[in-house]
Amino acid sequence: MALSQIPHRLDNLQNRSYTQKEGCPFNQSFYGPDAMRNIIFILLAALLTLAPGCSGGAKQPDTGGSIATTAITPLKVIKNPEVTSKGMKFIYRLKIRPENDIFLTGGFNGWTPNDPKFKLSRGADGLWSVTVKIEAGQWEYKFVVDGQQFYDSFAKEFEQDETGGKKSLVTVR
Repeated sequence: MALSQIPHRLDNLQNRSYTQKEGCPFNQSFYGPDAMRNIIFILLAALLTLAPGCSGGAKQPDTGGSIATTAITPLKVIKNPEVTSKGMKFIYRLKIRPENDIFLTGGFNGWTPNDPKFKLSRGADGLWSVTVKIEAGQWEYKFVVDGQQFYDSFAKEFEQDETGGKKSLVTVR
Protein backbone atom coordinates (compact mmCIF):
# COMPACT_ATOMS: atom_id res chain seq x y z
CA MET A 1 0.00 0.00 0.00
CA ALA A 2 1.41 3.40 -0.93
CA LEU A 3 1.82 5.99 1.80
CA SER A 4 -0.45 8.35 -0.12
CA GLN A 5 -3.31 5.84 0.30
CA ILE A 6 -3.09 5.66 4.10
CA PRO A 7 -5.10 8.84 4.91
CA HIS A 8 -7.87 7.77 2.49
CA ARG A 9 -8.07 4.27 4.00
CA LEU A 10 -7.99 5.71 7.52
CA ASP A 11 -10.96 7.93 6.68
CA ASN A 12 -12.85 4.87 5.39
CA LEU A 13 -12.24 3.08 8.69
CA GLN A 14 -13.90 5.88 10.63
CA ASN A 15 -17.19 5.30 8.79
CA ARG A 16 -17.40 1.63 9.83
CA SER A 17 -18.75 0.37 13.11
CA TYR A 18 -16.74 -2.00 15.29
CA THR A 19 -17.77 -4.15 18.16
CA GLN A 20 -15.50 -5.23 20.96
CA LYS A 21 -15.11 -8.99 21.06
CA GLU A 22 -15.29 -10.97 24.29
CA GLY A 23 -11.82 -11.35 25.83
CA CYS A 24 -10.18 -8.93 23.42
CA PRO A 25 -7.27 -7.23 25.20
CA PHE A 26 -7.85 -3.98 23.32
CA ASN A 27 -10.31 -1.50 24.69
CA GLN A 28 -12.83 0.37 22.59
CA SER A 29 -10.49 3.31 21.94
CA PHE A 30 -7.92 1.03 20.31
CA TYR A 31 -10.29 -1.32 18.53
CA GLY A 32 -12.53 1.44 17.24
CA PRO A 33 -12.36 3.81 14.30
CA ASP A 34 -8.76 4.79 15.09
CA ALA A 35 -7.53 1.19 14.95
CA MET A 36 -5.47 1.61 11.77
CA ARG A 37 -3.81 4.78 13.07
CA ASN A 38 -2.98 3.05 16.35
CA ILE A 39 -1.53 0.02 14.59
CA ILE A 40 0.61 2.22 12.32
CA PHE A 41 1.80 4.21 15.33
CA ILE A 42 2.78 1.05 17.20
CA LEU A 43 4.59 -0.38 14.17
CA LEU A 44 6.51 2.86 13.59
CA ALA A 45 7.43 3.05 17.28
CA ALA A 46 8.65 -0.56 17.18
CA LEU A 47 10.72 0.10 14.05
CA LEU A 48 12.31 3.20 15.56
CA THR A 49 13.10 1.34 18.74
CA LEU A 50 14.83 -1.44 16.81
CA ALA A 51 16.76 0.90 14.50
CA PRO A 52 20.45 1.34 15.41
CA GLY A 53 21.20 4.70 16.96
CA CYS A 54 17.64 5.27 18.14
CA SER A 55 16.56 5.08 21.73
CA GLY A 56 16.47 1.59 23.14
CA GLY A 57 17.60 -0.34 20.08
CA ALA A 58 21.30 0.38 19.75
CA LYS A 59 23.57 -2.37 20.98
CA GLN A 60 26.30 -1.12 23.28
CA PRO A 61 29.66 -2.89 23.49
CA ASP A 62 30.14 -5.01 26.57
CA THR A 63 32.83 -3.30 28.60
CA GLY A 64 32.36 -5.42 31.70
CA GLY A 65 30.86 -2.51 33.57
CA SER A 66 33.74 -0.14 32.88
CA ILE A 67 34.13 2.46 30.20
CA ALA A 68 37.08 1.92 27.90
CA THR A 69 39.14 5.03 27.27
CA THR A 70 41.82 5.68 24.71
CA ALA A 71 44.37 8.42 25.14
CA ILE A 72 44.38 10.72 22.14
CA THR A 73 47.57 12.59 21.43
CA PRO A 74 46.81 15.94 19.79
CA LEU A 75 48.63 16.67 16.55
CA LYS A 76 51.17 19.43 16.78
CA VAL A 77 50.46 21.94 14.05
CA ILE A 78 53.55 23.97 13.40
CA LYS A 79 52.92 27.46 12.10
CA ASN A 80 55.50 29.10 9.87
CA PRO A 81 58.08 30.27 10.52
CA GLU A 82 59.75 28.51 13.42
CA VAL A 83 62.20 30.60 15.39
CA THR A 84 65.55 28.83 15.79
CA SER A 85 68.93 29.89 17.11
CA LYS A 86 70.10 30.29 13.50
CA GLY A 87 67.18 32.43 12.35
CA MET A 88 63.68 31.95 10.99
CA LYS A 89 63.00 28.47 9.60
CA PHE A 90 60.38 28.41 6.84
CA ILE A 91 58.96 24.99 5.93
CA TYR A 92 57.14 24.32 2.67
CA ARG A 93 54.43 21.69 3.07
CA LEU A 94 53.62 20.32 -0.36
CA LYS A 95 50.64 21.85 -2.10
CA ILE A 96 52.17 20.77 -5.38
CA ARG A 97 55.20 18.55 -5.85
CA PRO A 98 58.06 20.63 -7.24
CA GLU A 99 59.70 19.62 -10.49
CA ASN A 100 62.65 21.94 -9.92
CA ASP A 101 63.37 24.35 -7.08
CA ILE A 102 61.51 26.07 -4.28
CA PHE A 103 62.41 29.56 -3.10
CA LEU A 104 61.21 31.88 -0.38
CA THR A 105 60.47 35.40 -1.58
CA GLY A 106 59.15 38.51 0.09
CA GLY A 107 59.76 42.07 1.13
CA PHE A 108 62.87 40.99 3.03
CA ASN A 109 64.68 40.10 -0.23
CA GLY A 110 63.02 42.57 -2.60
CA TRP A 111 60.62 39.88 -3.89
CA THR A 112 63.47 38.23 -5.80
CA PRO A 113 61.86 34.94 -6.90
CA ASN A 114 65.10 32.93 -7.30
CA ASP A 115 67.47 34.33 -4.68
CA PRO A 116 69.99 31.52 -3.90
CA LYS A 117 70.18 32.59 -0.22
CA PHE A 118 66.44 31.80 0.06
CA LYS A 119 66.44 28.45 -1.80
CA LEU A 120 64.75 25.64 0.14
CA SER A 121 66.40 22.25 0.46
CA ARG A 122 64.76 18.91 1.08
CA GLY A 123 65.51 17.40 4.46
CA ALA A 124 65.72 13.76 5.53
CA ASP A 125 62.13 14.08 6.81
CA GLY A 126 60.96 14.93 3.28
CA LEU A 127 60.08 18.53 4.12
CA TRP A 128 61.47 21.46 2.17
CA SER A 129 62.90 24.23 4.36
CA VAL A 130 65.22 27.20 4.57
CA THR A 131 66.54 29.02 7.63
CA VAL A 132 67.27 32.71 7.12
CA LYS A 133 68.02 35.78 9.20
CA ILE A 134 65.49 38.55 8.65
CA GLU A 135 65.58 42.08 10.04
CA ALA A 136 62.95 43.11 12.60
CA GLY A 137 59.59 44.20 11.20
CA GLN A 138 56.51 42.77 9.54
CA TRP A 139 57.22 41.12 6.21
CA GLU A 140 55.07 39.73 3.43
CA TYR A 141 56.25 36.50 1.84
CA LYS A 142 55.36 33.64 -0.51
CA PHE A 143 56.91 30.42 -1.73
CA VAL A 144 58.01 30.20 -5.37
CA VAL A 145 57.53 26.66 -6.70
CA ASP A 146 58.69 26.09 -10.28
CA GLY A 147 58.20 29.79 -11.01
CA GLN A 148 54.71 30.08 -9.49
CA GLN A 149 54.05 31.95 -6.25
CA PHE A 150 52.00 30.35 -3.44
CA TYR A 151 51.07 31.77 -0.07
CA ASP A 152 52.04 29.76 2.98
CA SER A 153 48.88 28.08 4.30
CA PHE A 154 50.72 27.39 7.58
CA ALA A 155 51.59 31.03 8.20
CA LYS A 156 50.60 32.66 11.47
CA GLU A 157 49.23 35.73 9.66
CA PHE A 158 47.74 36.48 6.24
CA GLU A 159 46.81 39.51 4.18
CA GLN A 160 45.04 40.02 0.86
CA ASP A 161 47.37 40.68 -2.05
CA GLU A 162 46.85 43.00 -5.03
CA THR A 163 45.40 40.21 -7.20
CA GLY A 164 42.70 39.20 -4.70
CA GLY A 165 44.70 36.22 -3.44
CA LYS A 166 46.53 35.78 -0.16
CA LYS A 167 50.02 36.58 0.97
CA SER A 168 51.62 35.34 4.14
CA LEU A 169 52.96 37.63 6.84
CA VAL A 170 55.74 37.17 9.36
CA THR A 171 56.50 39.53 12.22
CA VAL A 172 60.13 39.55 13.35
CA ARG A 173 60.92 41.16 16.71
